[in-house]
Amino acid sequence: MVDKLKGATHRRRTALPQETHRRHRSTEGMNKRSLALVTTTAACVLALGVPKLAPAATPADPAESVVLITVRSASGEGAGTGMVLTASGEVLTNYHVVEGSSEVSVTIPATGKTYSATVVGHDASRDVALLQLQDAEGLATITPDQDVVSTGDTLTAMGNASGGGELVAASGEVTALNQQVTVDDGNGGTETLTGVIETNAGAVPGDSGG
Repeated sequence: MVDKLKGATHRRRTALPQETHRRHRSTEGMNKRSLALVTTTAACVLALGVPKLAPAATPADPAESVVLITVRSASGEGAGTGMVLTASGEVLTNYHVVEGSSEVSVTIPATGKTYSATVVGHDASRDVALLQLQDAEGLATITPDQDVVSTGDTLTAMGNASGGGELVAASGEVTALNQQVTVDDGNGGTETLTGVIETNAGAVPGDSGG
């Protein structure tokens, strides 16, 4: 998740061995993928047909509404990040985080509770997916930022950095708007993402979806 927040806990990022990540990309590809970290929530919601979120009266603590995702597939285990859209457990993430997965689990860092999750919708061309957590209720949800994003805006990226099992924050700023990037899709081909926001925040594998 990328939010204009203060007081987030920061720590030095420590990369785990590459084998811990289900999808292996070249260094160049991962750097390009970091451009797509900041896809606006509104665009993702529209792509999946999720009802528009009403602004909350009191903004939620990002640490309560950003979640840790663990996936298992035939090729191993992977990690990612998600954002809670509804109190009943709809979670937004990147499609490449859950693509080809046989099992998905989601942990709420604030409570430590883990839920089984099902992929109920996705748009591969926009690299977004919608998860539904089983038996979830009363979850804290994200508060969409109503401000217009501009080059030079400061921000904080939050995610499950390197699959470490905890939220890690990395500060940066918006460096460009409406970018187009082509990256390795992990299956011998490429995929192109358009309209993304570029940031110099230190995004690493595991941050995808946050």
